[in-house]
Amino acid sequence: MTPNSQLEQEKRVRREIANSNERRRM
Repeated sequence: MTPNSQLEQEKRVRREIANSNERRRM
């Protein structure tokens, strides 16, 4: 497993969390 791949996965997870948060605000 490369560190870059882990970093990209974390970014995707954070983006998904932000999306769910925005939906909650709506």
